[in-house]
Amino acid sequence: MGIKWKSHIILKNGKLALIFMLNNLKWKIMNEEILKEVTNQDYSAITKKIEDFLKDQVSISKTNGVILGMSGGIDSAVITFLCSRVLKEKTLALIMPDTKISPKEETEDALKIIDDLGIDYKLLDINLIVSEYSKY
Repeated sequence: MGIKWKSHIILKNGKLALIFMLNNLKWKIMNEEILKEVTNQDYSAITKKIEDFLKDQVSISKTNGVILGMSGGIDSAVITFLCSRVLKEKTLALIMPDTKISPKEETEDALKIIDDLGIDYKLLDINLIVSEYSKY
């Protein structure tokens, strides 16, 4: 009885270890598949598709251009870059930090990107707005 019990515990631990090892192998295979998918993209075609979409939307909506929020982060930097390539004269970036809580570096990053791309921008401190609305 004692030996059977020990072997059962060993088998149970062995099974858990095997599951753990299989899960690690599964994650490794998934990571390799994701890496292949990411590296095998036609980024020129994807960029063109997004740029065409931006131009088409401005045309379809009969607007004068694009207004976008610029934080200094990667997402807003990418869209700002794409707009500057196809709608440079029709792009306005808004940088709207709350100077009491927004890191100064983020605003500086946003201004640097805008300066490098040469697009129009407005810098609006929203601290007063945030302060007023936080009263409610």
